[in-house]
Amino acid sequence: MKIDFKRFLADSAFIWRPFVERNIGAWHHPDVVHETSDTERLIKEPFVSIVVITYNHKEMLIECVESILMQKSCYTYEIIIADDCSPDRVTSKIAIELQQKYPEKIRVLNGDVNVGSARNAVRGLARCRGKYVACIDGDDYYLSPYKMQTQVSYLMEHPDVAVSMCSIFQQIENHKWARTPIRHSTKRLRVSRNDLSGGERANEFLRPSGCLPIAAFFRADSARYASEKMKELFKVIDWVPSQDSVLMYFLVHTGKLHFDPQEMCVYRQNCASVTADKRAEVAIARQFGDWCDRLAMIQDAPAFITDDSKNHVERMVVEFLVKYVEVKNCVAELSDYLITLIHEFGFTIDTSRARELIKNNSGGHHSVWLYLLRRFAIAIFRL
Repeated sequence: MKIDFKRFLADSAFIWRPFVERNIGAWHHPDVVHETSDTERLIKEPFVSIVVITYNHKEMLIECVESILMQKSCYTYEIIIADDCSPDRVTSKIAIELQQKYPEKIRVLNGDVNVGSARNAVRGLARCRGKYVACIDGDDYYLSPYKMQTQVSYLMEHPDVAVSMCSIFQQIENHKWARTPIRHSTKRLRVSRNDLSGGERANEFLRPSGCLPIAAFFRADSARYASEKMKELFKVIDWVPSQDSVLMYFLVHTGKLHFDPQEMCVYRQNCASVTADKRAEVAIARQFGDWCDRLAMIQDAPAFITDDSKNHVERMVVEFLVKYVEVKNCVAELSDYLITLIHEFGFTIDTSRARELIKNNSGGHHSVWLYLLRRFAIAIFRL
């Protein structure tokens, strides 16, 4: 590997530090989690545990939970709503109301401090009691009432498979007319890789894969392995913007991955995510953080992680370093070590691009309509 991770992280603090400094104390705070549940009425030995990761999701949380409750399955299950101290107060209130309405199925977890989605996911996964586990964000929802039955049954029938995925619909906020599936070519590619081992598949999750936890059911032992690995990662890097890629990367270490081409759930995107944030520097900083996560993950990577995968991660993290510097016009912040890395990877700094990038990322509503047009074209002319 070309990058000295600790030195790279220290020298690039001018990018990621502003986004964590208000939470850094909370992340090192003792993780005290409170549970609201009715132990007398709660199901004693659930076969499946579904963790709902929520933060300021308000009424969308109701749609998410109800989509789980509509599941037609022979398996007993529990729903663990992990609320990350939502400041809107509405989300927490709704979570408690749902628990009171369905005390035999729902548990609510809340900590003393906000810890971010990745750490909140670990909070929930650590308290699962089922033999099979799923994880879903509170603004997403299941579409098929047979999702649990289909995927858990597959895992039971194939003990060498660690994770069962399904295809997804993507939807802009609450606009169901803007819901589109992934392309046929992407489906065919994923189905063709059903026989890959966890190790072979883990290489792919070092790149953006589009395979989200919402689509997955997995084994409890895989969940425990992923939780422990994520806890170790938290000791290495303070900023873990999202649990999606990190969780899936560690899950597929434990066995094969199955992909079902049926669209059985909906991944909801809000306008902020569609436009990749109105401020270019924030959007790029978030992407830089995602690649730093991957860089941290491969520091002690198992032998099946290929050199090609490692080289790709290193190149991408340097690429987003360059993009951020161009947008912010902050070449002076670069250390000699970072400048050397930039040159080694064949990049040059062009600060004249800054105004153009900021301008292209300032028109939020235009970006939304371009995104919708693209997704509509994909839906009509699916490959």
